[in-house]
Amino acid sequence: MFGSVSKTLNQLGDPRLRGVLIAAMLATLCLIVLLSIGVGVGIDALDATGIGWLDGTLAVIGAVGMVILAIVFFPGMVQVISGLFADRVADAVEARHYPGLEPARVPAADRDRRRFAALRPAVDRAEPARPAALPDPGRQLSAVLPA
Repeated sequence: MFGSVSKTLNQLGDPRLRGVLIAAMLATLCLIVLLSIGVGVGIDALDATGIGWLDGTLAVIGAVGMVILAIVFFPGMVQVISGLFADRVADAVEARHYPGLEPARVPAADRDRRRFAALRPAVDRAEPARPAALPDPGRQLSAVLPA
């Protein structure tokens, strides 16, 4: 596993891998900017207290909090978004380091997908288990409290 990771890291000069990394970072930046704008508009629209200086202070605190959250979540978001391009990375690494490798066959995945598709309608129509009758808390309180 570590050998495969080192091969991938050594191949970062490949335009296909750089493209995936740049696309993931740009998509993450766009997502963070959109979330920041949404949080800012939400805080401004909230007008929580009706007191100007306090609402301004809350807006600044919200903006600073959003910047801190963006910094904390940026690496994870890049990982999630780059996971969407994992096939491109695998194709690039296989083309360079394993040129004679034939394409992978996934008959088990196809079989599982067909089985899930066949069972889905039956599972959707099944009636969910009904929970046992729960005691009425109002009735219990009326027995304890004086009328």
